[in-house]
Amino acid sequence: MRIALCNEVLAGMPLERQCEYAARLGYDGLEIAPFTLSDAPETISTTEAASIRAVVEASGLVVTGLHWLLVKPDGLSLTDPDASVRSRTLAVMTRLIGLCAELGGTVLVHGSPSSGRSRKAKPVRSPWPGCRMPWRK
Repeated sequence: MRIALCNEVLAGMPLERQCEYAARLGYDGLEIAPFTLSDAPETISTTEAASIRAVVEASGLVVTGLHWLLVKPDGLSLTDPDASVRSRTLAVMTRLIGLCAELGGTVLVHGSPSSGRSRKAKPVRSPWPGCRMPWRK
């Protein structure tokens, strides 16, 4: 079995130390929260992504994917009633897809706390009759 660590649990450390520590603990990979790399992760260039990937791989780890996708930049939401907010969010997501691939990751994890939620958005209802969604109140 292979196991990956979410890097935000070590966000107080520089990426190099996060990788060294995770490797020492026996992890095989790192799942990266883009906001730990930059306040504007959608602006990370291909060259910067290659450097980040090299840091991770130098510790014997791989990037498994990205999570906490919509934390930064501020104001992102997949469900906001404002079309411009949704459009901006989709543009950021499109870049994060590319960033994930450039880092060697294959998984994007949606649904972390506050991801895609807007205070203005209407609650989501289950599309399946009788299905309870306990995380929605």
